Amino acid sequence: MEMVAVRMAQRLKARGHRISFLALGGSPTAGALRESELFPVPISIRGYIDPRAVKNIGKWIREEDVDLVHTHYSRDLWALVPALWMGGEKVPLVLTKHIGTMEPKKDPLHRWIYRRVDFIIGISRVIQQNVIQTHPIDPEKVGCIPNGVDLRAFDTERDDRIAVRGSMGIPADALVVGMTARLSWWKGYREFLEMAEQLVKVRSDVWFFAVGGATLGEEREEEEIRNFARSLRSDGKVIFAGFQRNVARFLRAMDIFVYPAYAEAFGLVLIEAMAAGLPVVSSDCDGVPEIVVEVYFGRRLPPRDSLALTEAVTEMLEDSSKMREYGRAGRVRVLDIYDFDKVISRTEELYTDLIRKRQEL
Repeated sequence: MEMVAVRMAQRLKARGHRISFLALGGSPTAGALRESELFPVPISIRGYIDPRAVKNIGKWIREEDVDLVHTHYSRDLWALVPALWMGGEKVPLVLTKHIGTMEPKKDPLHRWIYRRVDFIIGISRVIQQNVIQTHPIDPEKVGCIPNGVDLRAFDTERDDRIAVRGSMGIPADALVVGMTARLSWWKGYREFLEMAEQLVKVRSDVWFFAVGGATLGEEREEEEIRNFARSLRSDGKVIFAGFQRNVARFLRAMDIFVYPAYAEAFGLVLIEAMAAGLPVVSSDCDGVPEIVVEVYFGRRLPPRDSLALTEAVTEMLEDSSKMREYGRAGRVRVLDIYDFDKVISRTEELYTDLIRKRQEL
């Protein structure tokens, strides 16, 4: 979620906008911003009620002459809203929701907070409807703008394919089934590893690798997943590549992308895989059906079903023409709907409209 905000800031700056980015000092987000010469303003928000943070944000809004504030984390509203009430009445506030909300937020405090939010962007229609159902905000102030990808980053590079495979000891002519996701059980690693164990029994030419590291503070879960992989009979053909900044290089080394997550509000990794021209096999949950339309781009399966996953991947491995067809169609869909420049253009249009409406108040 934070890297989506970073990529948006990078592209908006390239389009000529002046960007001022609040970020936790020393965080990976701040590091990524500095690499792009987007020097972040350090901020620390301690808990829901933090008068010092409110004061600092209010000062930032005035000194930077901010035209619009866009946050990707709803908890930040508890500091942003009071700061905007202190002299930022002409500054629109936009919230992007990346995950759904289980409990309704319609108590008096939340009503007060969301009264100041000008617009909420859901990254999928599922999230958009969830916001309307659980938040105290006019449905006309809720819309859907999906995450996007830069297709240029996923163009085929033969050298990358060979180099990545070589670095992991995978033959250049092997078939590779892969996934990209942080190392958490709910991403479907149990099913991925059980599928690999079954396939190596019948296919000597298939290898598997996963790209992703542990979530901060959840390193024990990563070790559990690695231990589970070691306990299976996969003949050393399952490889963990760890966290990688340049995911595109690793996608180019795959032949089939699988994503057996138990829940997924959107599934940015799916459109990244489709942008790389890969056929996809994914669990059928939440926002995934908006991306993976069966018959055209890949297969959707029930979550937590390693047998169904194994059967679907086996069928795809045995039909190379279908793999190519899915891959081509998926890339066209990304170009039509999820191209990053189109997503940014829609966001810019929203910004312009909200700034105009605030100025008219």
